[in-house]
Amino acid sequence: MAYYSLAATLGVGVGKVFITALLKGEIVSILGSLQTNDINSYMAVQKNIQLTLVVISFVTFVLYYLYGDVILLSIFGDKYSNSIGYILPLFLIVVINGIANLYTLPLIQKKKLYLLVMIGCIVVILNLVLNIVFINIFYVKGVILAVYIASLAEFILAYRASIEYFDYLKLPIYSLTSISALIILSLFYGV
Repeated sequence: MAYYSLAATLGVGVGKVFITALLKGEIVSILGSLQTNDINSYMAVQKNIQLTLVVISFVTFVLYYLYGDVILLSIFGDKYSNSIGYILPLFLIVVINGIANLYTLPLIQKKKLYLLVMIGCIVVILNLVLNIVFINIFYVKGVILAVYIASLAEFILAYRASIEYFDYLKLPIYSLTSISALIILSLFYGV
């Protein structure tokens, strides 16, 4: 379990740094566009953030594939070699959370915080249930798979709630499918 803990710390920690920096850098533009109902500005910022997240995901995937094991083994040693296969999927899951956060901002703008609480509760319960089921089948990979599915559920719920108030929001199929493909490849095929 120690190798999963290291993987979670590195994958989620590094991912949160990227996502936080990217979203915080654009939050004024996003909320300002929502407040003035400037659809074009909001969609342009959102599209740029999503494209940036997809590019970061692909670059990270390639670099991790080429150099990840060498870097991690030189820093942490052989003791944590089992964690190598879990860091990248966890990082990519955080990227999906970042995309979901783009769809929570309209709810914040409309002061629908209770919806965010409800979404959070649903996601936590789903994650718990999936962990109970998947750990017995996939072991450590089951934990990651549960978090991945719960993150997708968070995105879908936030998107559905947001389009009630901002019907011009677009579903980012290219972002989700490309990042999801990378998660599945890295998790189940050891890429």
